[in-house]
Amino acid sequence: IYPIYRDQMYNYLVVFCLVVVATCTSEGAPSLSDILKSIYDENPTYDPSQAVSAFVVNSTDILFQGHAGIAKKTGRVPMTPETRFIINSISKTISSVTALKAFHEYLHPKGYTLHSDLLDTLPFKIDAPGITSVSLYQLLHHTSGIVDNWAILNKLYTHGHDSPISLKQYAEGYLQHGGKYYSKNNFGKPDTFSYSSATYGILGYMVERWTGKDFKEYCQEKILSPLGISPSGTTLGGGWKLSSIPKHTPTAVPNGTEPLFGYPDYPSGLFVGTGKAIAVIAQAFLNKMVTLEGKPLIDRHLAEKMVEIDSLGATTAHTMGFFIKSSPWWGDRLLLGHDGMDTGLSGELYWVPSERCPYSVVVLTNHAWPKNRDDPGLPNRLAKVLFNYFTPIASDNPKECYFGGQPEQSPPEENPRSR
Repeated sequence: IYPIYRDQMYNYLVVFCLVVVATCTSEGAPSLSDILKSIYDENPTYDPSQAVSAFVVNSTDILFQGHAGIAKKTGRVPMTPETRFIINSISKTISSVTALKAFHEYLHPKGYTLHSDLLDTLPFKIDAPGITSVSLYQLLHHTSGIVDNWAILNKLYTHGHDSPISLKQYAEGYLQHGGKYYSKNNFGKPDTFSYSSATYGILGYMVERWTGKDFKEYCQEKILSPLGISPSGTTLGGGWKLSSIPKHTPTAVPNGTEPLFGYPDYPSGLFVGTGKAIAVIAQAFLNKMVTLEGKPLIDRHLAEKMVEIDSLGATTAHTMGFFIKSSPWWGDRLLLGHDGMDTGLSGELYWVPSERCPYSVVVLTNHAWPKNRDDPGLPNRLAKVLFNYFTPIASDNPKECYFGGQPEQSPPEENPRSR
């Protein structure tokens, strides 16, 4: 999560002129426009023109979907089901699955385990005080000792285009003494949780080393294509970096007015996709990394490890790729997933890992969380409403699953795999 905050100019004169399209819900569920109106009435500092894409899915169907607001204020470009969002650190969930796939295909046959040292897979020695080995388990748990040095990372942002720095150049520069982006502050104490976006740039480069393929191309082939997601897709459009966005494709810009951005460690946050594409990815998570057609994306053992709570004794609220949330705010539910936030963009992807009635909520917006850190922000507020409504209702029949007092309904407009 990139903690860069800018002064935000909110359009307070908008008189709730939301453009709401393609809203489709289970019977009896509130509409997105009704939910947003209630949230904006209670939080008048929120910009009611901000772009919003929201989905609720279970393991087979879309239960709720809605799109609202303005993707780009210049020209008053409205939200559509084809509008794409930079999903920021939610991208790390996709990168984690990609790394585990590459690990199982290329390193596991050579005898590597999740706890094996991976530094010998790099073509250079790292100069990191106190770090003698780095495992995939540590990288995905944010306990490798490679940390975010924002004094360096902030300077690597580009605006309006992708970074020209390759993953190889980034990794060499960040880890090697004398490297262009090197500092002793790039490292902390190993086996201690320190959330790290920088780590995912290193991990992306490792995937390229192991596979001999470009990270984004390997991810497309092994993870995204089996889910029906592609850069050229419409409602299932998505890909890595700004260059994946086809010309004239609607894209939600930060705060509705600011340019899109890039950075070299793009596996940490630069997946760009439609709300529906992210919802289909959420369904794969619900199905333990298996597509709706029954094709496993990664090894079943590794899929189970991804949602296993830390077994090394570290007191972190993180699995191998997902955060763990549980608090009164969320109704004391146990949630797995990830949030994402950067300049003028924020979102949530979390699910209830129930064996009988799993379901996930996805919310994407083109505004950052409020500067008041006590304010949970629109994505959290909207996600909470959706989690509360779609809480499963107990049933005597274990094959049935009811939400919000209503039987599940498949949406009449489209199923989650249509294109």
